[in-house]
Amino acid sequence: MENRLLFISITLAAFLCYVNGQSAERREWCHLLFNPVNITDLHEGQSRPVLVNYTCIATGEFNVTLRPKHPAIFAVDRVRHVYIASPGNNFGGQFNFSVRGLRLGRSSVVFEATGRFSGDSEWTPSTSLRAVEEYRVLVIRKPEAIYDVFLVILALMLVLTNFGFGCRIDPEIVKAVLKKPIQPAIGFVCQFGIMPPLALGIAKMLQLDGVTGLGLLTIGASAGGGGSNIFTFLFNADISLSIVMTFISTLAALGMTTFWIWALGPLFRSSDGRVYIPVDAVISSLLVVIVPVVIGVITRYYHAKIGDIVNKILRPFVFIFALMLVTVGLYVYLYAFALVTWRIWVASTLLPWIGFTLGGGFALLFRQDKSRIVTIAFETGMQNIQLALFMNRISLGDPEADLANVPVIWYLVMSLVPPFIIAIGVEIKKCVDKRKHGGNVATDDFEADDTKASMDVKQGQINIATIYDEIEVNPAQLELTPGQKRKLTQI
Repeated sequence: MENRLLFISITLAAFLCYVNGQSAERREWCHLLFNPVNITDLHEGQSRPVLVNYTCIATGEFNVTLRPKHPAIFAVDRVRHVYIASPGNNFGGQFNFSVRGLRLGRSSVVFEATGRFSGDSEWTPSTSLRAVEEYRVLVIRKPEAIYDVFLVILALMLVLTNFGFGCRIDPEIVKAVLKKPIQPAIGFVCQFGIMPPLALGIAKMLQLDGVTGLGLLTIGASAGGGGSNIFTFLFNADISLSIVMTFISTLAALGMTTFWIWALGPLFRSSDGRVYIPVDAVISSLLVVIVPVVIGVITRYYHAKIGDIVNKILRPFVFIFALMLVTVGLYVYLYAFALVTWRIWVASTLLPWIGFTLGGGFALLFRQDKSRIVTIAFETGMQNIQLALFMNRISLGDPEADLANVPVIWYLVMSLVPPFIIAIGVEIKKCVDKRKHGGNVATDDFEADDTKASMDVKQGQINIATIYDEIEVNPAQLELTPGQKRKLTQI
């Protein structure tokens, strides 16, 4: 019995000490007023002074320590420690400090106040004041004219390439592919039914911050890009199916991308509302892509020769803009290589490669041949990078737009570079095999099936004109009707 009473007494005493300590820690000591209220436009390398007015509401001695929450983003200069001795209620004063931007990002100055109120016998954490306040600081990149130039180049690139893409679309080829809609249906479901939720799941699993996770979502919810057409061609897969699927996803993006950003975007929204892409900004970005495609399709439908001429005229301009996009873009987004973390790198790698696997897996499940499996895999995993960059840039403020584009840039690297290296390896292997066999070897698994490829051409499932004018075909070598030979000759 005595042991039980002793145990209860000790437990009660410990509880009262805990409650007393907690209440002491929650006691207010003074009010802080900042001028400016917060800093939202601190440039890299720039310093900004901050004035702090304080009004003590208790008698006591207090030490205030100032430190950056993320030292890599900014530094606190001039004052790091402040001692305040308050003789009574409503004692006021002020002090200054300055912050210096180091690299873009969101962070805050943390004010840690420790001390003792009048009447406290000791200055220890258990019985003294311990209060924490934060002062928000946003560091943005130093403004340069080249950023605006890049945005203009990006917009022009989107308009020109999509207009040219529309001029390559032959309605007859689209009809031929849609007669057996299983392949476009697989690609559509994988691209818009799997990729956006997959991006959300990866972001949450790896605990990406709100703005980075939103950037991953924008690329996961985007339409198919031109990269899938290029790699489909390099791997000798079904280029006709690839172009039709890209065309369908581009038109569908107006509804599907908008829906997923609206539905999943708020899950990454910050408390201050800055990490948020409004629906009207999504629609504006998509119209920059969709309208040129539609105009190009109409142009080719009513004036096929004009469409061919436009394509030939646009090719050098598109090449120049693409070169500028790569060179200027490398400079503009060089910061992404400094800001990447292992979480961003893993997320940007998983998203396209899981997309490749799921797209190819579903195609295999529905018993598609090897060329269409590869085509659907590329269509699923390769999204429209330019659209995601443009959407983030015009929708988000600074530094959120730059931070959101970090996973987009790494998605570009991890979705294009490995397949490109594989394509180079395949070409090298084919050259080596040709030398070993004196040139009498099939250049690829897809090319070995010449009979099937010939039948696909006769059925109108391969549009020679869409392979960027890089394939020369002699109509006399194909078993076609006279009308088909004349049409192919014109192409």
